[in-house]
Amino acid sequence: MDFEGFFRSELDGLHKEGRYRVFADLERHRG
Repeated sequence: MDFEGFFRSELDGLHKEGRYRVFADLERHRG
């Protein structure tokens, strides 16, 4: 599976929906 492509498309969609900050917070807690 192309994780890089998957996350790039997901981030693009999240950013357009205005949820980028929420996703970034989740990544910070996970990583």
